[in-house]
Amino acid sequence: MNYKISSLIFLSILTFSCKNDKKVQHKETVTTTYKNKGHELVSKMIEKVGDYKTLRNKKDVVYTYTYQTPDGKTDITTEKYIFDGELSYGKYEKHQRTLSNFDGPIEQGYNGQEYWLKHNGNIIEDSVALKRVAFNRPTNFYWFTMFQKLLDPGVTYEYLGEKTVDDKNYDIVKVSFDFGNSKPTDIYQLYIN
Repeated sequence: MNYKISSLIFLSILTFSCKNDKKVQHKETVTTTYKNKGHELVSKMIEKVGDYKTLRNKKDVVYTYTYQTPDGKTDITTEKYIFDGELSYGKYEKHQRTLSNFDGPIEQGYNGQEYWLKHNGNIIEDSVALKRVAFNRPTNFYWFTMFQKLLDPGVTYEYLGEKTVDDKNYDIVKVSFDFGNSKPTDIYQLYIN
């Protein structure tokens, strides 16, 4: 009889414990306030491609970058970025618009403290060339991370309407920057499909 009572008590405790193990999950609703339609479109685009935290979780990236100006000058570079510290490296196999006075491949980088330039393995100390590197490294990094950085404070959005290009409909958003005393020179038009 004690065996039956012990089994009954054990089963009761087990049943009671299992019922209390249920976890109630509450889904929180986050309401986002958009500045305007342009801001809403950019925000939704970034939801699809991932935010800066998602990008940083990759730790680093390597890709080939081709840049061509309207007059046909082309740069082809292998870009490498480490997100922690925004460190960058570029090996230019072709550089018709960037430091075109050097023949053959050049390398440039930012090591977290200074910009550097190499040609044929030799460090180049030319201050004019190094100013170009100081422009290229953060600019190329910004262009790569631009989608994720379009939600940074100081970015302004203006919805310009819709446009069809090659049978595809796009919403056009003008993006500019207001960072106080600095004088940003770039204005972008984003074609969002």
